[in-house]
Amino acid sequence: MNPVGAGSPCPVQRGGQFVSYRNLVHWLEACVQTIRTCETHQALQEIGQLLKTEIERFTYAPDAIAYLRRLWQQRKAQLDLDLNLRSFYTPSLNS
Repeated sequence: MNPVGAGSPCPVQRGGQFVSYRNLVHWLEACVQTIRTCETHQALQEIGQLLKTEIERFTYAPDAIAYLRRLWQQRKAQLDLDLNLRSFYTPSLNS
């Protein structure tokens, strides 16, 4: 992923916010790593809510937002699958 002109020395300034592209890339990488390592649905939902608030507050490249959304959906699907497999393979105590 090459979000928002990664590596460009030109900073973004908007509404009193000053963020260099280099810092933005680090932020996006941190988001990716956080989503990929979420271990529970609750943690993933909290990360999703934080990202939604961030995206509503600041302007990000549409492709970066789309990538984070796809990654979030993939992680949710993986957590759903893991949960279903655990419940399928875990013997019921009532048996």
